[in-house]
Amino acid sequence: MTREESALEWIGRTLEDRWKLEGLLGMGGMAAVYRARNVGTGAQAAVKILLPHHGHKSARLRFLREGKIANKVAHTAVLEVFDGGETEDGRPFLVTKLLEGETLESARVAAGGALPLPEAVAIGIHLLAVLEVAHAEGIVHRDIKPANLFRSRQGMVYVLDFGLARAFEERDEESPVSSMNSPLGTLGFMAPEQAQGRWDLVGPKTDLFAVAATILKLSTGLDLYDAPDAHQRFILSTSRPVTPLEQRGAALPPALCKALDRALSFAQRDRFADARELRQALEDWQREVQGTLPAPPEPEMTALVRPASSWQRTTLIVALGAVVGAALAFLWFRASL
Repeated sequence: MTREESALEWIGRTLEDRWKLEGLLGMGGMAAVYRARNVGTGAQAAVKILLPHHGHKSARLRFLREGKIANKVAHTAVLEVFDGGETEDGRPFLVTKLLEGETLESARVAAGGALPLPEAVAIGIHLLAVLEVAHAEGIVHRDIKPANLFRSRQGMVYVLDFGLARAFEERDEESPVSSMNSPLGTLGFMAPEQAQGRWDLVGPKTDLFAVAATILKLSTGLDLYDAPDAHQRFILSTSRPVTPLEQRGAALPPALCKALDRALSFAQRDRFADARELRQALEDWQREVQGTLPAPPEPEMTALVRPASSWQRTTLIVALGAVVGAALAFLWFRASL
């Protein structure tokens, strides 16, 4: 029985008397994702279940860590994990909002291999705004790529799969990998230090490398290295700088090539200082080239925090009331003179 056949057998089952699995949405290297419905409220959600062959301790811990870390990133482009538990055979599951749409990798392929350049850059800017929040919380994603970016039908771009993310204070004792879809990163988007397994060096600038590789892939369809197979591309990623994009013949403006080349530098010290600096470089290019175009809709490419709590809303209302009251009192005082 294949992995997908095994996953399909779970459709119709109910997890912990709460979530009935109604359909298989997709499968990744570590987990299957289902459309589910709460048996009590009828609300729909996405349920992510660890695959059976990843039942070892390190995989379980990495899977459960995803929910914990994702919930620390206070940005609406990161899905909150609001429930979880274990299947009847002891595998953990996580529950998030159900999204309707497609990954940006699927969108790229459907568009003939590349998205329009302005769209790809706008996505990169949005992604960097999300990473600014994550990095400020001490979190590095470690698996940024088009397949982990999801565009809803409403146009909002979400950052998915924090399963490989880690907090800066954590240390991994894991070895480097050489497979195309390894559990420790994705070949073609991994910075050299990640491909080498130098986890002590993996940090925010590792994510910047992946963002630049993602923008390149979305806008041109190009991979970072020209090599006949995955093994040779892996060797190149651990030992050789990315060839400057203009020399590769990338059909990108020189100023944009320069910014992406810097983010793709082999040595971390040669990359941008942080996500904000790279975002500003892309915005400068965007303003220069697209200055006359209207800004994208607010929810799509603007960094937003999650909705304020009821306590925060109450505090804001009280504060606004005080300001309005003071203004009215002042006007009454002036009128009485």
